[in-house]
Amino acid sequence: MYYKTIAYLIQAHGNPSHLLKLVTKLQSLEVDFFIHVDKKTNIVPFEEELKGIDNVFFVSERVSVVWKWFSQVLASLNLITLALNSKYEYKYFTLISGVDYPIISSQDIVDFFDSQTYNFLEYEEIKESKSYIDYFKNKQLWFKISKWHYYDTLKINWWCNQWSFKHMLYRGYIFLNICILNIFSKKKNIDTTKKYYFWSSWWSLTKESIGYVLDYSKKNPEFNMFMKYCDASDEIYFQTILLNSPYKDICVNDNLRYINWSKDREGPAILVEDDFEEITKSWKIFARKFSSVSRKLIERLNNQ
Repeated sequence: MYYKTIAYLIQAHGNPSHLLKLVTKLQSLEVDFFIHVDKKTNIVPFEEELKGIDNVFFVSERVSVVWKWFSQVLASLNLITLALNSKYEYKYFTLISGVDYPIISSQDIVDFFDSQTYNFLEYEEIKESKSYIDYFKNKQLWFKISKWHYYDTLKINWWCNQWSFKHMLYRGYIFLNICILNIFSKKKNIDTTKKYYFWSSWWSLTKESIGYVLDYSKKNPEFNMFMKYCDASDEIYFQTILLNSPYKDICVNDNLRYINWSKDREGPAILVEDDFEEITKSWKIFARKFSSVSRKLIERLNNQ
């Protein structure tokens, strides 16, 4: 078996030119790239941009990924499966999006993970609560798992900027879902033998932990069905499996990502040159999100 340090698992749905910049910046003999392009998106421009790069591999079994659906978990599991079937064995598996960008050099990232034995992911335990008011104020997480959420059933993509008209409709739908649809549904069965955790869906995990997650997923279809009807299951799935596993003691509550959630900006903010100082002082490894307006910021990150 051949060995490399990092398998980058990338979920992409747009902006193939930025994806090329991302792969180029992260390029190293010690890494490979496994890319899932949203099934709703034409994959050809991505294949054209990355043509000729021999350590880039695309997922053939693509998923139509929609915000808050279980589909994002499925896309991540497909990426993991592809990477584990590689001719190489990797020390770390790092899930990033196609609109991320590294803050430090590729070699520094490789050196960092080469020296580590921990899992890096954000998490917060979901405490039981019955307060509807706190839920709608985003001050409690219990309803995310205890109530039925029908995103996969109604096929609605609610991704939008904070406080936009669509965001207001989304909040209205949440009210309808939680307060009315659940009245006519049987009570959701929660496994009380485990604790549940929530936070960012982006992580860096060891080979052993990744193997445990995939094995657990295959052997526990009832857990997958439970997660399918949770709110933002991609931000619950990996945390809950690992923090109820033998690997919980090596989980560090830090996903190594700089993300700006300022209320007066997009959710999360699209980063621009004015964010440079805060990004470089964050002691993180990756930052998100980037777009065409981030050109000068990327230039400064490349030149620092």
